[in-house]
Amino acid sequence: MTVSVQQGIPNANGILTPIEGTEQEIVVTEAGGADLFISGNIQVLTDTMDGNGAASGSYNLILERSTNAQFSGLVDQLTFTSGLAFLELGNQTVAFQGSASVSYIDRITEPGVYYYRLTFRPQSVRINAGEYVVQERSLNILQFDRTIP
Repeated sequence: MTVSVQQGIPNANGILTPIEGTEQEIVVTEAGGADLFISGNIQVLTDTMDGNGAASGSYNLILERSTNAQFSGLVDQLTFTSGLAFLELGNQTVAFQGSASVSYIDRITEPGVYYYRLTFRPQSVRINAGEYVVQERSLNILQFDRTIP
């Protein structure tokens, strides 16, 4: 699933923001569970950002799993990666389109319904204005049966 509607994310370090349109549900029915391959990516633009001297607009892309659609209660952070979409060195500013991807193999041992999503966490340094804009995002899940005929 790919979504192309822009989502603005405030520059608030450490605050987790779910990335709209990446929620996925998968039902595991096999008694022994299943192996899932999950892959997601985002493209981020920071053309509204402004820094103070030496500044950077970096972020983490996090893959989360839950057993309820609201992601309330226990939420597992399965893996993450980092990205960069803004640099300022003195009076030289470079705002560019960054991208980040995550891939993960989830070995589900129990039948049930599982929910996955991507979450964004700003990790900027000396940014005093602007926001991150997620332009493109996708999250895909492939399920592999463990039984051998």
